[in-house]
Amino acid sequence: MNMINPLEKYIIVYEVTCLPHILYAQTTKASEPIFFKDNFDIPNELSNLPIECRYSIYNNDGTFIEISSEIMPASGFAIKNSINLTPRKMINKLMESILKHLN
Repeated sequence: MNMINPLEKYIIVYEVTCLPHILYAQTTKASEPIFFKDNFDIPNELSNLPIECRYSIYNNDGTFIEISSEIMPASGFAIKNSINLTPRKMINKLMESILKHLN
């Protein structure tokens, strides 16, 4: 019997902004989070402005599950780390909740 990954039922929305600029926007399945190897590229004209990294999780029906928002300096290294770590922490929390409801 094949086990279905419960994270297949959830979507992560990634948004990196320095309003009114959208620097990055992407959706993925929660089972396939994004991973950046290199530092995030920030345009020179935005290098002294705060950047918002916002991550949301929704189920496949579009029901909102959770959001995380971080305001940080325009550091490609910090943004890369946020993109790589924060959604994974959210996924871990979601998995704990799913497993708790299965028991």
